[in-house]
Amino acid sequence: LFMLFGILHIWDHNFKERVGKTVAEMRREKGLTQEQVADLSELDRNYISEIERGLKMPTLDSIFRIAHGLHVKPSVITKRIESSDLDI
Repeated sequence: LFMLFGILHIWDHNFKERVGKTVAEMRREKGLTQEQVADLSELDRNYISEIERGLKMPTLDSIFRIAHGLHVKPSVITKRIESSDLDI
C-alpha cells in the first residue's frame, strides 16, 4: 500500500480525509450516488460513506473495487490522492 501511494505518508493524520475526499469528488464527477458505487463495487454503501467521510481507510482490494465502480483504473484514484497531497 505504501508504494502504491508514492510519497504520501500513511501515518499522516489527514491521509484518510484526502482519500475520502478524492473518492467523493470522483463519484460526484461521474454523477453516481454512494449506493450506485457500492453496488458496482460490491461493497456496502455504509463503507463507501465511511471512506468518503475519512472514517475508514480503504484496503487495496477496496480501492480496486471502487475504481471498478467508478469505471477508472485504480492508478487514477491513487494519482489523484497523491496530487491532493501536493496541494496542502
